[in-house]
Amino acid sequence: MADLRIMTFNIRGAHFGDGVNEWHNRLDLNVRTILKYAPDLIGFQEVHLKNMEDYRAHLSGYQFELGPPYNDEEPFQYPAIAWKPDRLRRVEGGGFWLSQTPEVHSASWDTRCIRSASWVRLEWLENSSGFVHLNTHLDHISEEARVEGTRLILRQMGEICAPGTPQVVTGDFNCLPGSVPYQLFQEAGFVDAYLAAGHFSPMMTYHGFQDRAVVESLTGFDRIDWILLRNWHPVLRVKDSYRAEDAEPPVYPSDHYPVVADLRSIRQKPAAGDPLLLDPHSLLPHPDWLVERGAPLKGHDIEDLRVAVGWDRMEGSYDRILRNSYTHFSAHAGDQLVGFVDVISDGIADAFLVDLMVHPAYQRQGLGQSLVGSAIKSLKADGIRVIQVVFEPELEPFYRASGFHILSAGIIDTWNEPVS
Repeated sequence: MADLRIMTFNIRGAHFGDGVNEWHNRLDLNVRTILKYAPDLIGFQEVHLKNMEDYRAHLSGYQFELGPPYNDEEPFQYPAIAWKPDRLRRVEGGGFWLSQTPEVHSASWDTRCIRSASWVRLEWLENSSGFVHLNTHLDHISEEARVEGTRLILRQMGEICAPGTPQVVTGDFNCLPGSVPYQLFQEAGFVDAYLAAGHFSPMMTYHGFQDRAVVESLTGFDRIDWILLRNWHPVLRVKDSYRAEDAEPPVYPSDHYPVVADLRSIRQKPAAGDPLLLDPHSLLPHPDWLVERGAPLKGHDIEDLRVAVGWDRMEGSYDRILRNSYTHFSAHAGDQLVGFVDVISDGIADAFLVDLMVHPAYQRQGLGQSLVGSAIKSLKADGIRVIQVVFEPELEPFYRASGFHILSAGIIDTWNEPVS
């Protein structure tokens, strides 16, 4: 299977009074931006029929699935999907509204306006293998609508897709990593492409036609436009994910940055100097890893994993650590331990996650997210009231995305700074 470039893009429609950034002023820049990055697959939000008319005229290398109209009245918007027909073939498609009556144009859960989702099943022309892409735009006001809309999407994906089918979900989710909708996708096995690419810094994706420096000076800025993946491992892995910052101020392609994810076949020989892929021969065969709670482990296997991630070995320590732990979560690829996180707890009120490790050959594939997400879900089921973790500052976005709130804390590192 070849590489795949995915884009999600809220284009700000064609019927808004945006002054210098009205659609007719930014159409050319918008189209040039899409052509520059040339994604194989695009999830659009806020597409008006005028936008679609222009795209059909200027993006002749794409085919489109318009999807169900959303908003309460005309001009309606559409969660359109586009793909390159020289690489992908549409098998079937459809859509639904984010409401308690998803088969009709309707609203529920105190949503500010009617919302919808579109989906399309696509096949690779080169080998006829397939996947499903769903695209949506969650409500910007009602948290209940975002949460229940996400639950509906997950139920619908369960009906549309056979078990194990590779899936892409794109959208403007109008909420941040770590929010309840985000956690619901994580618990369902979806991987955030941005984190899977090894990025942990916040990244504003909505800018409101403002200068980047102005927007990023705002407190709490981060991504509301996501590309989520499920069941792509071990066929493709995320090579990189980023926002496309093309602009000709005061004109911008949209009030959102397009977000791009590049997926690469793990069986393809990496480019010289590519830091994101290891020798492909080291990954073959590359079976799916399995996250388990409390699986029997040998201390020396954990010590080997510590060495693989660049930590000291702590020779002979982990057999004792495992005996004294509340539980642990581990991941194996075949017989090899490739991921681990330990849990210390009183079994009632508090639990601490420690020693999260992922083997370098399995990083940037969502395994860290799976380990932490599995631990959180399991400890919640145990009735644990507070789950805590200590981490290096550069990992803050990763743990925020997993649902952790960042508080002040104190720590004494007696290993590196012995207490006198």
